[in-house]
Amino acid sequence: MNSTQETPRTQNQQNRENENIVRLSSRSNVRGVIKYIVDLFNSNRHDFVTISGLNQAISNVVLVAEVIKTQIPGLHQTNTIDCVVMTTDRQGNEGVERRTPKLEIVLSRTEPTNKTNGYQRPYTQTEVQAILCNIMFNSSCSS
Repeated sequence: MNSTQETPRTQNQQNRENENIVRLSSRSNVRGVIKYIVDLFNSNRHDFVTISGLNQAISNVVLVAEVIKTQIPGLHQTNTIDCVVMTTDRQGNEGVERRTPKLEIVLSRTEPTNKTNGYQRPYTQTEVQAILCNIMFNSSCSS
């Protein structure tokens, strides 16, 4: 084997590299996905996680990102909205193209160097407490 060639990657190495990329569908188990991402961050194997979804899964992507941001303090968020062109083949006919919306959210422990329009700073502790109070008690907890 030539020394300049890359050695083939094993399936386990490829899985480890992609374990911080999470693709959701409208039928994804949101609780399981949240637990998986929290475990990834808590294990300190990755500094960022990418969550993405198409069409009806976009609401799940937002839900997962918001819950993660309340459970793990200090996460920076970068949102990317895109449109994916999908081609479906019909029997004997040319493929029919349709555009599908896509949302990708990157949650990162480190602040991005290039802040785009989709950047959101981490929640403060006060904001996290207000969000949790609103969810748990459906009211403000400031007393």
